[in-house]
Amino acid sequence: MAIPQAYQGEISLPGESMAQLVAALDLDPVGPPENEKLRDGLTYSLEIETGGIARARIFQENNLPDSIREFIRTIVKKESG
Repeated sequence: MAIPQAYQGEISLPGESMAQLVAALDLDPVGPPENEKLRDGLTYSLEIETGGIARARIFQENNLPDSIREFIRTIVKKESG
């Protein structure tokens, strides 16, 4: 399964997953500790709106939080049907 280059739409997430996603976007701009196992070297730009508040961040593969990885997997599953 390939990661879509762009996705626009609504995705329902359980409350805990949404809280983790929002927390990841609210991290210090330096981001989480680097992931030593570099996978694809891509840049991920993420924008979400929840509760009337828009949040946006850009992550590199080496500092992409697990909650964002899980969100990407959710999108890939939705896109693949």
